[in-house]
Amino acid sequence: MHFGLHLLNVGRITGPQFIQAISYQLRHRPQIGALAIETRCLSMHDLFRILSLQSTSHQSFGQVAIELGILSQAEIREL
Repeated sequence: MHFGLHLLNVGRITGPQFIQAISYQLRHRPQIGALAIETRCLSMHDLFRILSLQSTSHQSFGQVAIELGILSQAEIREL
């Protein structure tokens, strides 16, 4: 996103192009939970613990995983 903002700021892309690119990225990026399972950073049991708490806490997946001690900040960044 930072590079997109840079392109917008220097006039290489328009505001609508920036929005379109961000929308595309959000629709096509893999979810962090799926990446964590795929890379064996967490188990299905841990995934369901995180998702359960996330549904009631309104926090991000990463924040909940860190709070529960399941993933570290570094692991979240790598995913």
